[in-house]
Amino acid sequence: MESGPLSPSTSQAVPLDEVKGSLQHKFLALVDKELRKVVTWYEIKRIEIFDRYDRLNMETKQEMEPAKNSPRLRSLSHSENEPPSERTGLINKNRRHSDISVDLEAGISDIYNVDLERIAKMRGDLKKRLTDVYVKLSELKSFAELNWEGIRKGIKKYDKVNGCKLKDQYLNNVMSKESPYLEENKIKLKEAIDTITQHYAKITTTRESCIRKKHRVEGHGVT
Repeated sequence: MESGPLSPSTSQAVPLDEVKGSLQHKFLALVDKELRKVVTWYEIKRIEIFDRYDRLNMETKQEMEPAKNSPRLRSLSHSENEPPSERTGLINKNRRHSDISVDLEAGISDIYNVDLERIAKMRGDLKKRLTDVYVKLSELKSFAELNWEGIRKGIKKYDKVNGCKLKDQYLNNVMSKESPYLEENKIKLKEAIDTITQHYAKITTTRESCIRKKHRVEGHGVT
């Protein structure tokens, strides 16, 4: 006797938990795919930007130290601490020297002007490059934060619609262990941004100081 087709009531149904499990698997696979894109882009840019940062950081330190320790600038800075009458007396005394001394003073004034102008120009160039690296570092930080928030919201919405609890588990056990979200990488990125900010502030102060010194040298009448 041939058996007829199974009725709907006797057919084997797929358990609801298996359906949910399959949907979760597909959803998380899509999330993983997006996360891989984020991590890949982040790593490429991180290596590129930090290479520029490391070179600029070293160059900035090297460029600022010679100017800070320059004998001519130290001498000029020392004279700034003397009372105006003493500085004026020193200059007047020098002017009583021979014409050769006057010529020598004129030469020193030119050296000061060249030195200060060179430093001011160098500072301006460094400011532009520091600004560019600061923007790149900030963009890298924002990229990581925006994608974290985007993925978090996506999983949260999926949880709400399907009655799941994937968000915290995925963020804590998967996403937080990727390069953009490792604590040591976030700290390194923040420190780099802070360092660039400090360099920029010092360079701005030093450049303004050089301009003031140049004006004071010219104001001494040594021309």
